Amino acid sequence: FTSELSSDIETSDYTIYDISKYSEKKPKVFEKIYSDPLKYSNDSISNKSEASSLTLITLNAILKHRGVVLEIKEGKKISDEIEVCYLSEGQEKPAIFNPYLLVVCNKNASIRLKEIYDNSQKDLWLNTVTEVHLENNAEVVHTRIQKHKHKGFRTSSLNLNLSENSNYSCFLYNESSIREDIRSNLNEQGAKCEINGVLASTANSFSDVCCKIKHASKETYSNQNWRLLSAYKGKAAIQGKIRVDKGSHKSEGHFNCKSLLFNDRAVAFSKPELEILEDNVVCSHASSIGELDEEALFYLQSRGIAYELAVKMLLNAFIESICRDESTKDLMRSEFDSYLDALI
Repeated sequence: FTSELSSDIETSDYTIYDISKYSEKKPKVFEKIYSDPLKYSNDSISNKSEASSLTLITLNAILKHRGVVLEIKEGKKISDEIEVCYLSEGQEKPAIFNPYLLVVCNKNASIRLKEIYDNSQKDLWLNTVTEVHLENNAEVVHTRIQKHKHKGFRTSSLNLNLSENSNYSCFLYNESSIREDIRSNLNEQGAKCEINGVLASTANSFSDVCCKIKHASKETYSNQNWRLLSAYKGKAAIQGKIRVDKGSHKSEGHFNCKSLLFNDRAVAFSKPELEILEDNVVCSHASSIGELDEEALFYLQSRGIAYELAVKMLLNAFIESICRDESTKDLMRSEFDSYLDALI
C-alpha cells in the first residue's frame, strides 16, 4: 500500500489509512505497533528475555511507513468479510517484499478478516507482519490461507494484543516453505484467544510455526488446536507455548496437536510448552503422531471406494475437524485438494 498508488478509504464502519498518515492523525499508534525487539520478546523463568526470531520483524519495521492500517470504528459490527490479498506477478529478478498490516478493532466492534497469500513466483521472498489490536469487548474472526500455487518463500509474523473481554479466533492453513511466528498477549481480564491451524508439507519443503500465548491478566482463556501433515521428505513443525503470569488466576490455556506422516520419509515435530507462575489455573497439553489408519482405508476400499479417493476422504476428515466455519472450510478444501492431487 502506497499513497502514490492507493487512496485512503473511509466509510461509516471502517477506515483504511496509509500508516504514515495514520501516525500523524493518531500519534499514539506507535504505542501499539512494532518499535523495539524487546517489546515482542517473552521473559522466561530464568529471567532472560527471549528475543529470538525477531530479526525479520525488525526488517519489516524498517519499511513500516509503507504499511496499511485498517481501523474498525467503535461499536461497528461488520458482517461482510474483509479480504486482504498478497499478490505478486511479473517480477523478473529475485526480490523480497515486506507488507505490513495493522488492524485496530475499537470498543464493541467486530470484524471478519481474511488474508490470502498468492505468489506464483519462485524467486520471491514475502516477509509479512500483521498486528491485531482489540479494544474492550471487540471481536475478530481471522482467516489466513496460503494458496497451493504459492511458489516462493514466506516468513510471517502475527502479533496480537487483547483488551478486556475481547475475543480473537484464527484459522490458518500453511503449505510448503513457510516459517511463521505468532505471539498473543491476553492483557486484560476476560480476554479470549483461539488459534486453529493446518500445516502441510511435501517434497523437501517445510511448514514451521512458533505460537506463544501469554496470559497477563486474570480470567483469560486460550486454546491452540493444530493438525500437521507431512509427506515425501517434507517437514511440519509446531512449537506451542502457554505462559501464565503471576496474578493471572482463574485463567485457562490448552494446546492440542495431532500429526500424520504420509510415508516413512516424512518428519513432524510437535513441542508444547507450559510456563505457569500462578496457582488456581487450568492448563493442558496433548500431542500425538501417527500414520494413515490402514483399517479405515481397507474399510472404505471394501465398500467400493477407489484407493486415491479413500485416502483423500481420510485426510480431509483429519484436517476439517478443527475448521468450523463453512466458508473457510470450502476455501481450505479447495487448496487442500490441490495439495492432495499433487501428493497422491
